Amino acid sequence: MSSHHIIREKQEPALLIMSFDGFSSENLGQLLEWSPTVIINHGIYEEADSYGIKIDVVIAADADFAVQANTKIVLSEGDELEDGLKYLTSEGYPAVNVITGEFALKDYALFVD
Repeated sequence: MSSHHIIREKQEPALLIMSFDGFSSENLGQLLEWSPTVIINHGIYEEADSYGIKIDVVIAADADFAVQANTKIVLSEGDELEDGLKYLTSEGYPAVNVITGEFALKDYALFVD
């Protein structure tokens, strides 16, 4: 007998990808296993698309590029990480996994709650 799990929107943490540098494809696969909302920065869009990832939101300085069907573009005011976190907060996401090549605690301090 198989078990079935119903995943409700925003039940699983969203996935904010700022960089793939040094991140293993195995770990990426585990994070994508439950089909989270995927938000990426514009600079890695083509790489993420080439991996076959369904991208929900792209954070970009301008909206002048082609994206997957049903992908939303959120305009950045300069700091794509902060704008991605602001988007998640405004949309009511309670948790997020972040993939980035650099970590500075100060970048996340306002979003801890």
